[in-house]
Amino acid sequence: MKRKKIQYVSLESGAFISDLIFQAMTAAERGVYCTLIFYLYENNGKMPYDAELFNSLCNCEDFEKVWEFVKQKFIIKNGRIFHKRVSKELDRAKKLSQVQSEKGVKGMKSRWSKDNTAITEKSPLNNQAKESEAKGCEDKGRENIDTTSPVRDRTSTVPANRHQQQVSNATSVSAISKDLLPSAQNRQRSSIASQIQSLKSSIRLAPLEAPLRGTVGIDSRPLTGHAHDPTNMIVFHDRLANTFGGRTPADSTALRNLVRWVKDSVIAGVFTKGIYRRVLDMAADSKNGNSRKPIAVFFAQVKRELGYKKDG
Repeated sequence: MKRKKIQYVSLESGAFISDLIFQAMTAAERGVYCTLIFYLYENNGKMPYDAELFNSLCNCEDFEKVWEFVKQKFIIKNGRIFHKRVSKELDRAKKLSQVQSEKGVKGMKSRWSKDNTAITEKSPLNNQAKESEAKGCEDKGRENIDTTSPVRDRTSTVPANRHQQQVSNATSVSAISKDLLPSAQNRQRSSIASQIQSLKSSIRLAPLEAPLRGTVGIDSRPLTGHAHDPTNMIVFHDRLANTFGGRTPADSTALRNLVRWVKDSVIAGVFTKGIYRRVLDMAADSKNGNSRKPIAVFFAQVKRELGYKKDG
């Protein structure tokens, strides 16, 4: 079976704009870079390196000169060029396509199964079989009625005093049940309330041990708990975003990428939970400095001290 070609992939514009190497490129270098990425998407993420071919594909007058700066964004191995982000997006698109294909097969099987059941139920042979079975049951019931002896009136054989005793016992049981019902309901409500209170206590987050330096006026919600807890990631992102105030869309995208990278690094064991406080301290120091672009100073410090890298 021929493999279906991937037609759509995710292209994150913010990743391009926020990448420092891309920002330093000239118009010709950006054109070559984007053109090669598009051709890699069309060729399953790899192409043989051929300067003359690339010069023709990119319509570039001096490809070798432009390539000297652009090549740092690609991987060259065994005479072929690759791009880390292109390979990642193609793998993601293939997995998504496979999942959707499996869902489509399951849906088709379910639909055909329902249609076959409906056709069987509506077929004339099935209706005749049901009518024949119903007629046989009716005839058998008539024979049983004809051969069964008359039913005796059992109520006439029960003594009067015994009947009165049964009625009295039933009345007593009913009264006892009415007395016990409210107390049982109260115990059940009390047990449910106790379980809810215990559940609330178990999920309450512990407060942050000490305030972050230089973060006056910033949201002080707790940041503890499991590193992959979505609530903690939202709090961490809000504090980081509120530190810099007004931002461009590219800055917002860059901050989201950084938050995702910190979370993945903590889960992988590269950093401990103390990395959250350290990153927020870096942001506060950059904001309190004299730079005209504190967010740029902040990202430069994060890349230098923490080894943060983001694919373009």
